[in-house]
Amino acid sequence: MMKQLLDRKLEEWFLVAGFFSLILLVFTQFLSRYVFNYSLSWPQELSRYLLIWLAWISVSFTIREQQHIRVETFKNALPKKFQKVIEVIVCILWGFFAIFLAIVGTQFVWNIYSSGQGSPMIGIPMWIVYLILPIAGFLIVARLVQQFVFIMKKEPL
Repeated sequence: MMKQLLDRKLEEWFLVAGFFSLILLVFTQFLSRYVFNYSLSWPQELSRYLLIWLAWISVSFTIREQQHIRVETFKNALPKKFQKVIEVIVCILWGFFAIFLAIVGTQFVWNIYSSGQGSPMIGIPMWIVYLILPIAGFLIVARLVQQFVFIMKKEPL
């Protein structure tokens, strides 16, 4: 039950909470700047980092929901028996990108962690900001494995 709930809702929960937090941050910045005539710098920086995280998590979510942007014209022009082959090839190419993202992202995060670099305004360690790269890579790989299984079980069109 819990495994199925996490599988179906993990990214969704993060995206909803993240977008709600992003709205609050931008509204806080708006209030401080235009109502109280005092500009806060931290909401702008934090909202930028949060938006980066949301963008990468949404890639995994769209793969899970089979709603990612793709060009169907080429695939649909092929005979029905080759369409499944194209879907598998696309899944494998996506997988190479995701594995690359996870590996290089992990190395990059480690380098940033070793340098001790912090963000300019709020002072959080920058490795936390960049941690989304390997996380997204692993999430995308997991969702692509699910997509691959779905493609293999699907009957030819």
